[in-house]
Amino acid sequence: MTNPGELAEYDLWVEHPLSDDEVACEARTLAPGASTGCVAATEYAVTEADLLAGSVRSAALAHAHPEGRGDVPAPAEVVTATRAPAAALDLAMVAVVDDAEGVATPGTDVWFAFEVTSTGTVTVQDVAVAGPGLPPVGCDATTLAPGASTTCRTTAPYVATAQDAAAGGVGFAATVTGTPPAGVALEPVTREVVVPVRAVDPDPEPGPEPEPGPEPGPEPGPGPGPGPEPEPEPGPEPEPGPEPGPEPEPEPGPGPEPGPEPEPLPREPADPAGPPSADDPAADTPRPPGAVDRLAATGATLVGVLAAAIALLATGVLVVRARQSRDTDPST
Repeated sequence: MTNPGELAEYDLWVEHPLSDDEVACEARTLAPGASTGCVAATEYAVTEADLLAGSVRSAALAHAHPEGRGDVPAPAEVVTATRAPAAALDLAMVAVVDDAEGVATPGTDVWFAFEVTSTGTVTVQDVAVAGPGLPPVGCDATTLAPGASTTCRTTAPYVATAQDAAAGGVGFAATVTGTPPAGVALEPVTREVVVPVRAVDPDPEPGPEPEPGPEPGPEPGPGPGPGPEPEPEPGPEPEPGPEPGPEPEPEPGPGPEPGPEPEPLPREPADPAGPPSADDPAADTPRPPGAVDRLAATGATLVGVLAAAIALLATGVLVVRARQSRDTDPST
């Protein structure tokens, strides 16, 4: 703001319709020929109308009180050009198979969903999605401002066919359209999706049932147990040996003096078990023939040997005593 007059200007302020807040000036008083700057506290956002108009028109009105006078307003205007308006839409498309395995087969329902976004700088109206072979499509919103999105989906399913399975799948193309503002062009956008479709394997025919085999017979029972062990054959009996003859009696020597009688030989201790009982299996064991005769002969031989030994002992004692008598007799 500049004061071109010859008087000082007081109480400066600026009226700006595009600014919501007060415009602040660096100086409130201007001397003749002096200037000052004023700035709005908030920025102005260009609108779609400005784009369609091609420019932003801004008008301001300066106010001041010259010395000794009332308010003297001074208007000002500025026009700022804008970019050219543009309308654009983006489309995303997806197929949803109504099957637990997520694979389409003949007779399976296939649904389609879309997302439409306005990527231009102006509003697009009458937004719609359609395509050859697609069921009807409905959208949540049909007017999209710049940056806004909406969801569209088919109102009925597509049913996969056997021809689709034979071809391995079926393709669909969807195009989004809309109505832009007057004088603004809008290019349609098309997206494609292919839905794989596989044939259902036919159930195999059941084969012939196998013929029943022969029934198993009864299991063989346990065989006969082992027979009694054979008794050992008796060996040949030993031949009896010759019977011992009578022992020769010793010749009587000189008559010795009768000496002391020999002490009796110790007898063998009696068998503590006593005579074999009738229950003893050894008592019933038969002895081979000839064993009794051999035992009798052996006993007689032992008795004869024992009697000869006693006689020799007695003879020796008598001889020793006779010699002792001769040695003690002084007449000999």
